[in-house]
Amino acid sequence: MLTRRPHVAGSEANAEAAAYVLSTLTSYNIPSHIASYDTALTYPEVYEGDPYADVANEVQPTYHAYAKSGTAVGPVVYVNYGRVEDYATLKEMGVNVSGNVVLARYGEIYRGDIVENAYEEGAIGVLIFTDRKDYGGGGADVKWFPDDKWMPPSGVQVGSVYNGAGDPTTPGWPSTEGCERLSDEEVERAGDVPLIPSLPISWADGDAIVRSIAGK
Repeated sequence: MLTRRPHVAGSEANAEAAAYVLSTLTSYNIPSHIASYDTALTYPEVYEGDPYADVANEVQPTYHAYAKSGTAVGPVVYVNYGRVEDYATLKEMGVNVSGNVVLARYGEIYRGDIVENAYEEGAIGVLIFTDRKDYGGGGADVKWFPDDKWMPPSGVQVGSVYNGAGDPTTPGWPSTEGCERLSDEEVERAGDVPLIPSLPISWADGDAIVRSIAGK
């Protein structure tokens, strides 16, 4: 029941999952209840002409929660894990990422920090892929899910890029109905949400992009 379909927070599927958990706990005489909050959440957009639009309710489109909406077009620069030291190495090599889209791989640091570091370096967008070396088992004979624990080449790691805790519009207080909230502008000024777009992609897509820029 709980893994039969995606149940992102705030969705109908999530409400059904919560009701199932409540019913199960109650059946074991465990005192339980559902507390509702009016939380600011983000969801991926399904565009007209998207070949996967018909299954978007059953297969969650890939996205970063709280990523900035927008379009970023430009040359791609590979930045390893997107750490501060990775940008320092690029600068030593004479590589400037300003005005470019950066391609980073998951690992070592939080995805929100990957996006923040890219913004600080002047990048206009971020792609983050799940490197097979870190999450796919590496070897040529490796097996992937569902035959083993490793993520398949088409697998995508999703998650939040928000650098705060809780609801960005109610920092420090509960997101109850009618409560005081920060505006979108105030949330951005607080510095905990990304100011450039980002998107998670698979190892297969990331590898194709790396090859297209000759591994540079």
